[in-house]
Amino acid sequence: MTAAGLVGCGAAPPARLVGVSDAVPEPPGNPVLPTPTRAVWPELEAARAWPEAAPAFLALSHRRDGSLVHVRVDPAALSAYLSLAVDAPMPEGARVIAWHEAPSGQVLDGYLLEKRAGAWSAAVIDARGALLRGPHASCLRCHDMAPTDHLFGRRAPQPASTHTESFGAERR
Repeated sequence: MTAAGLVGCGAAPPARLVGVSDAVPEPPGNPVLPTPTRAVWPELEAARAWPEAAPAFLALSHRRDGSLVHVRVDPAALSAYLSLAVDAPMPEGARVIAWHEAPSGQVLDGYLLEKRAGAWSAAVIDARGALLRGPHASCLRCHDMAPTDHLFGRRAPQPASTHTESFGAERR
């Protein structure tokens, strides 16, 4: 190879590489990210004390992580919830909340449904107690499939087992 051929290989690299950030690198360690401040829902403590509509049950749809669901209903609508039927929908202003509790007993969050002007709206209450309003379309889409007035109602009690023998048990 000639000296003239080597000169072309020594060209300067481009000033900016494609796909590489030219931002100043962050210092090592865990960066402190700002957390948006959200006001605690003023009705938080009252809603946590609303009457429980039925015994808590294992979350099968909202979380699926071993947490329990405690369905609580605003006291003014509790009797309507307990007698929920196709011909007996929830009254105007009814509020139902599903509190999610970790196996350790820690409240994780709550999903609130509220009936206004004949329609249900959804909100989420985060672990800190902040009310996160929004369209929550996935909540409402699922509750559109509920059997009565967009609510699934109380869970049927588990039948008591009368069977005493388990699989694999030795027979005598």
